[in-house]
Amino acid sequence: MLTKRANLLFEEELWQLLAAKAVEEELSVGELVRQAVQKIYVEPGDEVLKERKQAFKALIKLQQKTKQKGRVDYKALIEYGRKH
Repeated sequence: MLTKRANLLFEEELWQLLAAKAVEEELSVGELVRQAVQKIYVEPGDEVLKERKQAFKALIKLQQKTKQKGRVDYKALIEYGRKH
């Protein structure tokens, strides 16, 4: 049973794409979004989870390196993310 609500805003083009896909799949847009969330964030394969853990560890390590006087150097973190 669905018990939680989230309001999402989409650009018109993306909404039209989702609505067309929902009709094609005979689903509501909400169900289409729920399935996508399930597939991407809840059921990733072992390799995806391994990659995410490695990326998280790398960010933590970088964060520790960039701390200066108790502050995080977010600019360095963003630059790192852009390169990887």
